[in-house]
Amino acid sequence: MIVTTINIASELTKFLADINNLAVKNGIKLYLVGGFIRDLLLGRASERCDLDFVLEGDAIKFAGQVSEALGWKIHKFSDFLTAKLEPEIENCPVREIDFAAARTENYPRPGALPVVKPGKLSEDWKRRDFTVNTLMIAVDDFLRLGERSARTLLCERIIDPCSGIADLENKIVRVLHPRSFIDDPTRIFRACRYSVKINGQIEAGTVDLIESAVLSDALDTVSEQRKLNEIKKILIDQDTVEIISLLYRLGVFRKFYLFEEDKFYQLIEALDYLPTDSAGHIDKLRVELGLMLFYYSMNYALRDQRFIQLGVGKKKTKFFSKIVNSHLSDGKMSKDKIEELIKLL
Repeated sequence: MIVTTINIASELTKFLADINNLAVKNGIKLYLVGGFIRDLLLGRASERCDLDFVLEGDAIKFAGQVSEALGWKIHKFSDFLTAKLEPEIENCPVREIDFAAARTENYPRPGALPVVKPGKLSEDWKRRDFTVNTLMIAVDDFLRLGERSARTLLCERIIDPCSGIADLENKIVRVLHPRSFIDDPTRIFRACRYSVKINGQIEAGTVDLIESAVLSDALDTVSEQRKLNEIKKILIDQDTVEIISLLYRLGVFRKFYLFEEDKFYQLIEALDYLPTDSAGHIDKLRVELGLMLFYYSMNYALRDQRFIQLGVGKKKTKFFSKIVNSHLSDGKMSKDKIEELIKLL
């Protein structure tokens, strides 16, 4: 639901102020973009959030300055004009920070990683995936709102070039342009994740574009590692079952992951038992168990080959085969059986 009042933790406000002060000292205008704003409007800002910043200029250089000031680990991606920061302290209000230069993108071929060039803020939104992710706000404007403010005040200060707020209110995921899923077919996975995340639906025209991309084998143009990364993101999501089911209905798992229909429904039942609390290594455990269940659900004759193609590796695939053959041969799923599998991981 769309909230009427925006609440921001004092620790996060101070954190943002410190980063913005550093930006101001360097003559940089800093903007928050994407998921953080979307989640604020939905009233879903978590205690530990991810922050995405965009700026006109050298984002990697500024990220280095922030890294030095905070004592955080930095990962630089020069080809994409971006950098990622990860904290090395506990109890931090932020899980990770992405800094990106405002840029334009060109896809040399379908499914290829984009070639990026520095651009203007007014151009940057055009490269994004969905309207709900084009929202941005200047950090200094955001900080003037305080820790509690009316949603209308936030909306007045948001830059919204594609009516993303309206789509968010109507719970719609809408793509920006017709070639989006051809240029980057992994957006199919993200469309499903976002639609479940906002408790909404994918816009009808966007569904048509997804189905057309699937039928034209667009996902074959993307590396197996990139597809595996998207699957892992889904497995650590608390809405795994809903996302997987939606992808199945759109034909993704039937066509590209060779799921047998009867076993797919067993997979859905089993995924519902994925652990939600596991002493700090929950994400890794959900991924390992989820991949094992994927292996079980695939076409028996082809699953070893398919898993190795996905980049899981021969050793891990052999391990999954051993566990599946010894513990899931009866084809029955239960919470007790999933707990038994967890002990083997």
